[in-house]
Amino acid sequence: MKYFFLLIIGFLGFYAYSNFSSTPKNDFDPTDSKMLFKHLINGGEVSTSEVITASVSTAKFFCNDASYQVAGGHTVASCHDKLKSFETACTQRIFPDKDKIYSDKDEVSNLFKRFVSCVGT
Repeated sequence: MKYFFLLIIGFLGFYAYSNFSSTPKNDFDPTDSKMLFKHLINGGEVSTSEVITASVSTAKFFCNDASYQVAGGHTVASCHDKLKSFETACTQRIFPDKDKIYSDKDEVSNLFKRFVSCVGT
């Protein structure tokens, strides 16, 4: 019986820790494009560097998807090589204004599409 109570106390402690941690809920990880877009939809703004970081992360995600690469006639390694080769040039071409702040979801979505297309993932 006492083990049951200890188990319940442990579960409640874990629940409280995971749901009421000190990390603010409005912080977002700029490498996560879903969180970046949720932040924009909720009226937030993102910097060019955050959009670049999320774009590169999205391109790497596509590169790591073996079935997606095989369907396109590529390999994971060749995709990463292509990304490495074109990342700097595409970043300079698509994001010329490094100080710009974005608040429009559609504009950021268009930049994502252009970057992924440019690096060829």
